[in-house]
Formats: sequence, structure tokens, C-alpha cells
Amino acid sequence: MRETPIISLVQDEDSAIMSVVQRFVDKLPLYFTNLTHAMEQRDWHTVSEIVHDLKGSGGTMGYPLITEIATCMYSQTQRENLPGMLGLTAQLAHLIKQIQRGAEVRLESETHGER
Repeated sequence: MRETPIISLVQDEDSAIMSVVQRFVDKLPLYFTNLTHAMEQRDWHTVSEIVHDLKGSGGTMGYPLITEIATCMYSQTQRENLPGMLGLTAQLAHLIKQIQRGAEVRLESETHGER
């Protein structure tokens, strides 16, 4: 089953801007890996830093749902609430797959001359 694509709200003719958005999408799996590793280690400081980065970057890159989830995660992080974080982490994992699918769809449409 393919993920429902989520495409960045940032839609710009400037390829440099879109390449920044694509680099962000490409880094999302690393953010996720680092986040889950820090959670496993109960390294709440690092968890907080990663979530804070996602909270700001998500909206800037045109993915407000990342900002929304990261805001909730930040609240759970401040309470060191691992069970609360686990549910949100599962939501984030699904969202990342949808965003990656959206990036694929966007690249496919650019390849075929659509916008």
C-alpha cells in the first residue's frame, strides 16, 4: 500500500528553494533515527533539541503537520513522558512516509513537465 502523499506548501519556481525543501525531506529519516535513539537512551535534552528543530523547520519547509506533532512532542518531552512520546513518534513515522511519497510525486510531475 502506498502512502497518501503530502506535498510541501512551499511551491516555488526557484529550484534553489525547492532543493532546500528536498534536502529537508531527505534528512527526515535521520532526524527520526536520532530522535528514537535519544528516546531509547532517555536523553531528554537531545530529544528536546531534535523536537525543537523539527517544530521550527516543519513550518518553514511547508509541512505544518510536522510542526503540529513536534509541538505536542515538545510538551511530552518537557514532562519526560515516554509513553506519550511513543504514540507521537508513531504518528511522526507515518507522516515522514507521507512526506517522502509527496516528494516523489512532486519530482515525478516535474519530470513529466507538470506543476
